[in-house]
Amino acid sequence: MRGSTHADHLGVSLQKHVGLSAVGLCIPTGRVNPDQLDELARLADVYGNGEVRLTTGQNAIIPNVPGERVAGLLAEPLLKQLSPRPSPFVRGLVACVGTDYCNLALIETKSRAIALSEALHNKIGSGANPLTIHWSGCPAGCGNHQAADVGLRGFKARVDGKIVDAVAIYTGGRTGPHAVAGQEILETVPCDESLPDVVAGVIQSYRFGVEAREYAALSDPLFTAATTAGLASWRLKETQPPTGMPA
Repeated sequence: MRGSTHADHLGVSLQKHVGLSAVGLCIPTGRVNPDQLDELARLADVYGNGEVRLTTGQNAIIPNVPGERVAGLLAEPLLKQLSPRPSPFVRGLVACVGTDYCNLALIETKSRAIALSEALHNKIGSGANPLTIHWSGCPAGCGNHQAADVGLRGFKARVDGKIVDAVAIYTGGRTGPHAVAGQEILETVPCDESLPDVVAGVIQSYRFGVEAREYAALSDPLFTAATTAGLASWRLKETQPPTGMPA
């Protein structure tokens, strides 16, 4: 039966097999080089049973690591690049391949996604709760931009008579048993030096709305009962703001 919670599998997780752990490593936007792949394979051989598993979040897992070997694996140099404890703005970061290798894409996504997440880390801090940020380079939506807390869909726009790279911004999306499509709240935001400030404002507004709904739920016995039964989505839907406002 499908569970009601989502796990990103990053960090150290105990497996059902007694004495074994899985170690999830964050690969920012899923992009690795040959040397990193070779080292990842070596670590899987040395600390696990040679298996490496990939996730829909563009990350990697080394499973079947005996408990006494976990500390050694966490001390390996590669884990400074592919961290099991990434920034909250990188942890849930997903980006399609963009214009580097896709002839449908309208903007470059991978390096922009990392640069934006680093800027958000500097602006908001490492103490923030993790959130998902998904980039799609065109309307095809291969980055699943409407399935994230914050989604960005790339396109070309005319600004001051010039054609520039821009994004539309979505909020409030999620997958799982109570899936909701993110709603577009900003139609055209140029991919320039102002983008981090805009997205930081969106995140703060989005989190304020979530916290307000959670606070209201504390005094709502119907909500509490529905949450306990895994049926809270109907109540959350009623409290969603109209389309065009931050979720």
